[in-house]
Amino acid sequence: MSEALWSRIGAEQDAAILVDHRGFAIVEGGICTTLRDLARFGLMHLDDGAADGERVVPAAWIARLLERDESLIAAYDRDLLGHLPNAFYHDQWWVWDAAAGIYSGYGINGQQLLIHRPTRTVIARFSTWPTRSDERLFRYAEATNLAVLEHLAHDPELSGIPVIVYTAAVIEAESVANLIASNPTRYRNVSVLQKPFELDVLLERVQEVLGVAESR
Repeated sequence: MSEALWSRIGAEQDAAILVDHRGFAIVEGGICTTLRDLARFGLMHLDDGAADGERVVPAAWIARLLERDESLIAAYDRDLLGHLPNAFYHDQWWVWDAAAGIYSGYGINGQQLLIHRPTRTVIARFSTWPTRSDERLFRYAEATNLAVLEHLAHDPELSGIPVIVYTAAVIEAESVANLIASNPTRYRNVSVLQKPFELDVLLERVQEVLGVAESR
């Protein structure tokens, strides 16, 4: 896994993978990584299985997710993404729209990796939902994704989008802070809010950021 994949996508940190008693990776979950490295895996999907111009996985593996499959659509149980008429599950991905190239990986407690080819966007999300699955929080997260993607679809210029990165990981917070410091002009709309914090602190920061953005 390390030699064939992780070391070839430009990952900044090692990943931890749960294995069974024979040392075989548990394929349905148990991969622990940083948010930025998860996003790099998504970027590899946007580039048809390549990273930095080098082939990592066969393009045919990615292409399987871009083919509409009527039998899989008919068999889909609609428990997740039931509002999308063309959704189906394939190769451990929830495919929103195969023809458009939109699909997502979901993990317990709110983890997500969304691939959105129409806007060439990857959304990686770590969460700490109180339960493995929460329909209300899922709807909020999807509404946030759609709002960001709709904005990108109409305005690819990102300089005016306020972004708050909130995380409990010290390494992630320092990494984002260093990125902002490296180019304050480019990342002037990006700020970091590190956990632990109360919800009202996050909401106050959101209002502050939106207020600054509107005044520009």
